[in-house]
Amino acid sequence: MLTGRVNGERRRTGMPVGEPRVRLSSLSRHGPAQSRGQRLGALLTQCAASEVTAMGVLYDETIGWVYPLACRAAEDTSGAQELTQAFYLHLWADSRQFRQDTDSAVTWVLQRLGEHLRSGADGRA
Repeated sequence: MLTGRVNGERRRTGMPVGEPRVRLSSLSRHGPAQSRGQRLGALLTQCAASEVTAMGVLYDETIGWVYPLACRAAEDTSGAQELTQAFYLHLWADSRQFRQDTDSAVTWVLQRLGEHLRSGADGRA
């Protein structure tokens, strides 16, 4: 993970500093004034269609709450990083199971994160 400036503020980002940033509205069919759930739902749908750029934006949208939870579940920073990386790989693969018309995107992601963190914690015991 690298640190860089995104929209004028310093943030951690999964993309190298200097890489062009993609505007969320350009990836979404919902337009700029949408809820977090709508944005995540659109991104998950795009990930299911193998749009790699959407995964980068999904990472940026969710890492702020995924990584702290992984830190709580792991014994150390290295373990938290491994859990986080594995979670995003699983999220990419599982995105095909997301149904935007019936599923809440935030709930869907959090349920998968909880399952992943429990299985990761159980695997280390």
